[in-house]
Amino acid sequence: MEDTNTKLTENKSEEQLIEIQNDNEISKLQDSPRAWSVVAGSFLIHFFVLGLLYSFGIYQQYFLSDLPHLGNSAGIAIIGSLALGTLSLFGLVSGRLADRIGYKTTILIGGFIIFVSLILASFATELWHYVLTQGFLFGFGCSLSYFPAVSAPSYWFTKQRGLATGIAVSGSGIGGFSFSLIIQKLLDAFGIQWTLRITGLILLVAISGSAMLISLPAFKGKSRVSPPFPKQLLKDPVFIFLFLMALIGSFGYMVPVIFVPRYATEHLNLTSSQGALAVSLFNAASTVGRIFAGFFADRFFGRLNSFIGSFLTSGIAVVLLWSLSSSFEILILFNVVNGFLAGGIISLLPVVISDIFGLQALASIIGLFYMSSFVGNFAGSPLAGVIIELSTNSVGKINWIPAIIYSGGLEIFSSIFGFGAIILLKRKNKAVTTSTANI
Repeated sequence: MEDTNTKLTENKSEEQLIEIQNDNEISKLQDSPRAWSVVAGSFLIHFFVLGLLYSFGIYQQYFLSDLPHLGNSAGIAIIGSLALGTLSLFGLVSGRLADRIGYKTTILIGGFIIFVSLILASFATELWHYVLTQGFLFGFGCSLSYFPAVSAPSYWFTKQRGLATGIAVSGSGIGGFSFSLIIQKLLDAFGIQWTLRITGLILLVAISGSAMLISLPAFKGKSRVSPPFPKQLLKDPVFIFLFLMALIGSFGYMVPVIFVPRYATEHLNLTSSQGALAVSLFNAASTVGRIFAGFFADRFFGRLNSFIGSFLTSGIAVVLLWSLSSSFEILILFNVVNGFLAGGIISLLPVVISDIFGLQALASIIGLFYMSSFVGNFAGSPLAGVIIELSTNSVGKINWIPAIIYSGGLEIFSSIFGFGAIILLKRKNKAVTTSTANI
């Protein structure tokens, strides 16, 4: 199936004509140093912001082993899940703010909030302190920095939009790999308080510098018309189906990242460093997967097809390979395969949105779409924690299969709605073609 954009969903509208004009302007900037510098800025923000966010599993294991008074696995998982969920929940706010006051300014505000959140978290003594600071406030700052950064590359590319965005978002995989190892070393050397302070300062400086590379092209001609947002999108069946796919899939996506360190130490009797390495390799493989997903989506399979396939194949990998991980080597294999296959979930989402719904107010539309994953990101890992607790026998031995099926099964099920979106798009495109032929 060919990629479908606004030109196929709106019949001879003013929005369509301006969209074509904008695409022509973008094509002149493609491969220019300015375009690729935006990709570099987006890459760096992904590296530091999402890299730190995705390494929360290291903190989780530290809290369980060194700060047992904070509570059980399900309670501690709320911190990381709330951070990820808050990023999604405030996606619409972040996107609208970026579209109104500028991408660069919004990113800088987010970087400062991230710094404040980690400094405050360094003084936490109770679980609810971490929930408010390292959970909610940190997630809000990440949201403000993330949505402008992930949206910007689409404005500068057309034919290579998937590859450019894949390179940009691969920063989160490399960042997750790096921060998983760095945080473990910092925790071992300095403890939780100074680890949070050091990372807070690093992110403040890094985000401020990276934001200087982010900008949007200046379009010529008429001013942009108001995008079909939000009421028209909420009535669009294609948007609804993709919204549901992201909602359901988000419940299972982060479960391996959060719980593999515990699985490694408690089920396989490995060291915490080996558990951290497994998560790091997931992020490293995800980095490669994001770039490859963008490249092959542009050249061969289509962006929407590849996006849906990422949910489906990642879910299959979780169900099959995680359940068979009876040794360190197989656990590593699982994390590498799952990371590679899941890469397209992250890299292709903004590309698919820009292809189908256009570039007008893109950050706002991406933010609205990401709100679908709030419930899953917030509740997905804690629910897995509850399943794990319920699957623990009287001597403390855990049956991991229910949690594994929960994680992978929801990703597989979510892809059904993606295939539904393809059917709806084909019908819509056929209707537009028929209508045009009759004019």
